Amino acid sequence: MRKARLRRIELAQDRSTTNQDGIDFGPSWNDIVVDGISGSTVDDGFSIFAQTTAGFCHSYYKQAGVATETKNILIRNVSLNVGMNVVRLQAGDGLKLSGVKMRSIENLNDDTSTNNYAVLMFGESGYVTTQPTKADLSNIDLRGYHGRGDVVIGASSHFSSVTADDVTLTMPWKAIVGIAQVSPNFATNSEDVTIRNLVSLDGSTDSVGSAINLPGPALLAGLVMMNWVIKRCQNIFNNNGQATRITATNIAVETIVGQIARSATAGSGTIDLVTVGGGGGTTRWAGVPTNLRLGPNMPTITSVDTTPSSAVKGSVIRCDHTKEPAGGAGTTGGEYVATGTAWTKRVDLGAAF
Repeated sequence: MRKARLRRIELAQDRSTTNQDGIDFGPSWNDIVVDGISGSTVDDGFSIFAQTTAGFCHSYYKQAGVATETKNILIRNVSLNVGMNVVRLQAGDGLKLSGVKMRSIENLNDDTSTNNYAVLMFGESGYVTTQPTKADLSNIDLRGYHGRGDVVIGASSHFSSVTADDVTLTMPWKAIVGIAQVSPNFATNSEDVTIRNLVSLDGSTDSVGSAINLPGPALLAGLVMMNWVIKRCQNIFNNNGQATRITATNIAVETIVGQIARSATAGSGTIDLVTVGGGGGTTRWAGVPTNLRLGPNMPTITSVDTTPSSAVKGSVIRCDHTKEPAGGAGTTGGEYVATGTAWTKRVDLGAAF
């Protein structure tokens, strides 16, 4: 399909059969506008397919003589009760996807007895045998989302250049950026993800997710987190993969259960302007990525926290008297600046700090 406009459609799927998506886009659809969609779906709200062999529906797979790229799709003014992923984006086996824009999307599903997976889900390993490169699934832009979602950006596929702006989550979630589905033989490799102006309204004990949650094999290069307000979460960063070029600024968490950052592997980037209220967690830093630059506007490091092992030049930390990075526990607290090789105390904060 080329240069088409779908407007004012009401979807009325029920649970009489499985796999009831709202609107599915086949490979090579270009220059499509979807505007004013309402109603309900049992499965994904919108699914953009990549499939090279015939499945249950022939329109989902690439046929001979058809272009290999799906691009320039605009989805806007949506108010749906979505059963699973709000938008699923797929590429692979030589099929490419780029230039998808989403504007003013509302998910009305508030049934806690049902699953609701990702706002944006990248990939479906069951439909392709060769995963796309990062460039094959790229330039995805969401602006204006309100509703529930276990994950804002989830993946079982490589992808790049993704922006989510003005996102409000109304119910418990598991991750803001996370790997919701991981094939045993596949490690996701993603790049350049930006999430700005995010608000999480749920403060119940069900909200115990980690905002950034990367499993062991996952790679994420280029993450921007800006202007977040979260009522409750487990950790801000839970990195067991490799996260590099992180930029996090103006992140406010009312209640944190675990740590600001915990990491089993190296990472790099800058974290600054993080504020944390109360919470049951005792540590705020656990195995902090060794190449992470810490800005001056951070919670104080105490005796139960891990001191960053790498004194990245420009980092600034405040420690109470039990946790001085130069030589272990001291007698007075201090503010330290990193020279690139060591921590130097530049302000003595006294024994009571």
